[in-house]
Amino acid sequence: MKNSISIIIPIYNEAKNIRKLNSKLRKYLKNLRFEIIFVDDDSNDGSQKILKKQYSKYRNSRYIIR
Repeated sequence: MKNSISIIIPIYNEAKNIRKLNSKLRKYLKNLRFEIIFVDDDSNDGSQKILKKQYSKYRNSRYIIR
């Protein structure tokens, strides 16, 4: 069984970068078991909306809004 990893990414107002980062990480980690956790510090640029959409698309993505 392959190892699994968790990647925790703190963000604040990163709406322009979330999709690109998520896509690149998935490309490089495709042969591994992984999860990506975005921790948003109450962004006001629409980041939360993007995170919710990404979560519904990818089950190994999670987001935390504080």
